[in-house]
Amino acid sequence: MADQLAPWGEPLAEPREVSRKKRSIASMTDEPAAEAPAKPPPIGVDGYTPDLGNAVAITLVEFTLATAVVKHNLLGRHVIMAWKMNNEDFAKMYETAMDMRADVQADEVIDIADDSENDWTTRTIAGREIRIIDREATERSKVRIDTRKWVAAKMKPKKYSDKNINVLEDPDGQPVSFKIVREIVREPPKDT
Repeated sequence: MADQLAPWGEPLAEPREVSRKKRSIASMTDEPAAEAPAKPPPIGVDGYTPDLGNAVAITLVEFTLATAVVKHNLLGRHVIMAWKMNNEDFAKMYETAMDMRADVQADEVIDIADDSENDWTTRTIAGREIRIIDREATERSKVRIDTRKWVAAKMKPKKYSDKNINVLEDPDGQPVSFKIVREIVREPPKDT
């Protein structure tokens, strides 16, 4: 192996035996490792309570389903969807949370656009420090803004969509439907 050369011209070293045992900081000291507190088992579909449903709905106003699942120790996204399907009160809370979340997403657009903290960087060129725009940071901000605008438009198209949505509604907010009836009427023959 030592007579073989690496692509950059140096001789390759002999392979070493590497221990695959995982080591922790506790194993490097003489003190016994403290046991981690036992986590309660994840909450499943049958674990719904009004207080937990309310807490999950509040979390959903600002965060994604995945965050709510982790924060409240749920089995997965399917738990929230099952609660939505099986519990009318939670379904109403979920819809309200999603409605509010669209407003939060739209509000974050302004915060991101106003935040210019990372837009500039300093580079040293020919011994001089020059302040230049950081294209990566500005492009990332643009993606974040566009994503939030898109999500808000999908969640609340009447309020945030760029498209004109013309829907006739009755006083209760329900779409108005029309029925077009074509009728052919023959005039009676004229007497001459």
